[in-house]
Amino acid sequence: MATIFAALVALGISGAAAFLLPTMAQLPAELARFGRGLPVLLGVLAGFIVLTLTGGALTLITILLLTALIVAIVDAGLASLGVHRLWRVLGQAVVFAAAMAVEWKRGDVFLSNAAVAVIAGVVVMGVITLATEAATSSSAARLPAQLGVLSTIYLAVIALGLPNPGLMALLALVGAAILPGAVLASNGDQPELLLGPLLGGLGWALGMYAWLANASPAMVIAPVAIIGIDVCWTLVRRLTTTDGRARLAEAGSWWRIVDRWPQTGDDLLTQRVAAASSPRIASGWLLGGTVTCLALGLAEWQLEIRWFLAAVVLLLAGVGWVLLQQSIIGLPRADLFSWLAGVTVLAVVIALGARVIDGRSMVTALPLAVAAAIWVAAWAWIIASRKPKGSIAEA
Repeated sequence: MATIFAALVALGISGAAAFLLPTMAQLPAELARFGRGLPVLLGVLAGFIVLTLTGGALTLITILLLTALIVAIVDAGLASLGVHRLWRVLGQAVVFAAAMAVEWKRGDVFLSNAAVAVIAGVVVMGVITLATEAATSSSAARLPAQLGVLSTIYLAVIALGLPNPGLMALLALVGAAILPGAVLASNGDQPELLLGPLLGGLGWALGMYAWLANASPAMVIAPVAIIGIDVCWTLVRRLTTTDGRARLAEAGSWWRIVDRWPQTGDDLLTQRVAAASSPRIASGWLLGGTVTCLALGLAEWQLEIRWFLAAVVLLLAGVGWVLLQQSIIGLPRADLFSWLAGVTVLAVVIALGARVIDGRSMVTALPLAVAAAIWVAAWAWIIASRKPKGSIAEA
């Protein structure tokens, strides 16, 4: 009952704030810069207070949730001051390290696991922050919250299966606070300094709780697998392509180049697909790829696959998603089939490894099924793109 009440309060406060925010013309500029992150922050805080007063806020919920809020506020504050990216990363690491030191002293994690959790926190913050800022600049402000809601539903299924009431309480609270942002329209093109760090911090908190509740790393990675691959692909592309290096060189000194490298631009795969086709198609592919990874995560959980093998299968799905995005942007059909053949070979290699490691036919067939799904999706896009609709510029 405490969880339901806290979730309803979080939903009400977040929804009211998100609805009223566009009408607050007199909102101070300092607060207006934090945009759609403010309702989420207010909703989470209100729900957490209610959960605490009703006795439902377990110690682990308190530690992880407060860590997520503190790291988000610190990062957004530093970003508003124009602080260099490295100092922001250092600030994130300090907050995460403090939380993991508490967890280590409580005996919840080993020291090595605590170090991994700190690194994972910094990576998740960077990936989700960059992707959220890119979505906002591309007039897709609701997309990050929609992906957040999908992720909480996925983790809720896992929480029910473990079972773990504490994880379920945290998921209900966070999901309720995020939900209004997934439904209500944006209040304009204001920069979202808080939403990205907040979603990143909350995502880390949920993933950490699920991991501590015996969910495998692959199960935790599944909700952010596609976004992470998109961001990593883009960051590598900025270093390896002529256009990417030229954009970085415009920053000037190496210190400024380091700061500019992970900044939001218009070159994420999802953004380039939106430019080559339409924002709706780009969002559909991103949501579809994420749902596919979530389905894989649940299937791997039911099959009790070893986490490393499960992560490799998720990576195979991500590689196929990247290939399909490139075909939409303008990859020649001959090259597409060549890369599809390579994906098939990779799937066969993974299947052979699964046969040796696990031995079950269902586990061996899983990467082959993923490769088959990639082929089907590629053919579906080829057939759909045959309709005359003008040329697509090659990126």
